[in-house]
Amino acid sequence: MKKILGACVGSCVHVAGILNFLNLASKYDYSTKFLGSACTIDRLKKEIEKYNP
Repeated sequence: MKKILGACVGSCVHVAGILNFLNLASKYDYSTKFLGSACTIDRLKKEIEKYNP
């Protein structure tokens, strides 16, 4: 299955656009995961390795 990992990095807390995109992608058979707002680079790296988008 195709995967997309979404996150707002650093101090960014604007999530509406990412959530809308991930919702649309899930309707087209993508597996999506959202890490939330203000995600650290370290967490993003770990999740990329774990989720393998």
